[in-house]
Amino acid sequence: MSTHYRIAVTGHRNLGDQATVQFVTEAFHTLLAKEQQEHPGGIIALSGLAEGSDMLFAEAALELGIPLEGVIAYEGFENDFEPGPARERYYRLLKRCQVIHQLPFDTRSDGAYTAVGQWLVDYSDLLVAAWNGEPAAGKGGTGDVVSYAQREGRPVIQVHTTKHLVKTLEPEQKMAEVQFEEYSLFVEDTARFSERRQTVTNTYITVNGVIAGFITFLVKDSGLTNWWLVVAIWPLILFGIMVCYYWQQLIDKYKKLVHLRLKVLREM
Repeated sequence: MSTHYRIAVTGHRNLGDQATVQFVTEAFHTLLAKEQQEHPGGIIALSGLAEGSDMLFAEAALELGIPLEGVIAYEGFENDFEPGPARERYYRLLKRCQVIHQLPFDTRSDGAYTAVGQWLVDYSDLLVAAWNGEPAAGKGGTGDVVSYAQREGRPVIQVHTTKHLVKTLEPEQKMAEVQFEEYSLFVEDTARFSERRQTVTNTYITVNGVIAGFITFLVKDSGLTNWWLVVAIWPLILFGIMVCYYWQQLIDKYKKLVHLRLKVLREM
């Protein structure tokens, strides 16, 4: 079994303006050179050799002396290229492949392109994707290949073709685990808010109960005359009103926070 580290490419055929083509070319070269240093046992580049990203990746690999393997979608794949420089470029790259993997499709089809993308993921250790981050325009497109790689847990490095940045994408399973952990923490935090609200309610009920009990004592058992009774009771009533007011304010605040968190939970 080969001990080489295998790096596959997927990406858009039409990269847009020349600045993006230059950015992707340099990014491929930098990434491959870095992987070459990190894997002294050797690396192998895998490419479907389609126009655009595939060819740029293949050329960067060959410039660095990295062995290239081509994965051909269907018989007669050269017809994907207009006669002239594009087709000649394809033939040159094909001749420089140390291995050619011909897939069992007779004609051009979505199935053939889907199979190429999945083959590249299945037989690689790392996928490099020149991708704008959007869903695939057609079946088997770059977005589909990236999604498949993430489902399979394959490491993916995105060369972002619109933002002109390079970043590592997390596998879907890991992303789902992180999202579940965030969801669980959010649920626990929301539950704590509800518990705090209940604690505050119990506290204020106790305080109001004490005030009511003291007022009852003053009226029934204190022996105070009417005037002194009013003087004694009135501050307690005012204090009770203030307690109820702040209690209501705090309850409304907790209610809004809990509703906001429940709304976020439903959206997660």
